[in-house]
Amino acid sequence: MSLGLVFGAVAPAQAATSGAANGSVTLSASDPTLNLVYANGHAAFNVEIFATVVGNSNAPYSIRMYNVSGQQVWSATNQTRRTYYVGSNVTKITITPNARTNGESVQWARR
Repeated sequence: MSLGLVFGAVAPAQAATSGAANGSVTLSASDPTLNLVYANGHAAFNVEIFATVVGNSNAPYSIRMYNVSGQQVWSATNQTRRTYYVGSNVTKITITPNARTNGESVQWARR
């Protein structure tokens, strides 16, 4: 199942969201990555991210942040519920739960 968001609004597409302040997406084993997409030059903000797998809301995940040129500017592995600072240069965040099973979900909320 795939979702896409246009900056500030939900639109159909792939396992992606664009600029939504808060959300939750259930992923499948065949498409286990969530992409949060933001407009170039957006105001910086904080976002809390966590993954849930089979009732465990502290499931580990990997996260990567990219700039408008597609260059990775930051990454971390084995993360659990955490709040991240997202600078105005970040246009895409990818989150991949470590478990990669059907029914896992990723939640995010601006703080």
